[in-house]
Amino acid sequence: MIQGFLAAYLSATEHFVFHSERELGGGYADICLEPHLQRYTSIRHGYVIELKYLKQEQANAAQVAEATAQVRRYAADERLARQYRSVRFTGLALVFHGWELVHCDAVVEKTADV
Repeated sequence: MIQGFLAAYLSATEHFVFHSERELGGGYADICLEPHLQRYTSIRHGYVIELKYLKQEQANAAQVAEATAQVRRYAADERLARQYRSVRFTGLALVFHGWELVHCDAVVEKTADV
């Protein structure tokens, strides 16, 4: 449900091209926001978001580490770097328990030309 809400909310922007389950870095990123450079040539940021859901009350360190590792791998994807040479992608690992965000980790990947 959270992924659906975020998809509806984030896909409404005209500044980014929204992708759900985009193949990156040997896996599938839950959400990828690529800058709409044909319309907005000055945008220099993109976002890759990985969502995890916990059943227990406390954030599980293994799941947090897994989400961070996944988003790091996705944001460093070679195809993104080649396609968006002047764009810096930020990876966000979001861990939820129910509707509550219990952990957020940001990873910034720098492309060759930034």
